[in-house]
Amino acid sequence: MDRAKLRESSGGHPNDDRHASYVLRGRDLDPDEISRLTGLTPSLTFRRGEEKRWHNGPRKGELINNRRHDHGAWFLESGLSESDEFHDHLNALLDLMRPKWVTFVELGRRYSAEVWIAIHLRDAQGLTDAC
Repeated sequence: MDRAKLRESSGGHPNDDRHASYVLRGRDLDPDEISRLTGLTPSLTFRRGEEKRWHNGPRKGELINNRRHDHGAWFLESGLSESDEFHDHLNALLDLMRPKWVTFVELGRRYSAEVWIAIHLRDAQGLTDAC
């Protein structure tokens, strides 16, 4: 099935943004240890006690109300473009993780593990590509 037909059948729109991330969280999570164990470079990390900052958007890098993180976290993104299909993002994320699957299973037992999937429906929100 070609991309246009697949997007049409899944309800997608060319202006929609798609993301997929795997996240580990834990009170004493050390992001450097996770990177060493998995051999992967995360897209975002923080430790308990570090200042909270905006990670994207127009306020990227700014402090968030002088608050500090109460846990550590390690984020791995699919690495695909926002315009790529939802299922491609999920497959790319799994492909990154698959070589160290046993390690990720153990880390999931030790820490909170989540998969975040987001589709921002820009056309439905009246937003344009310029956003």
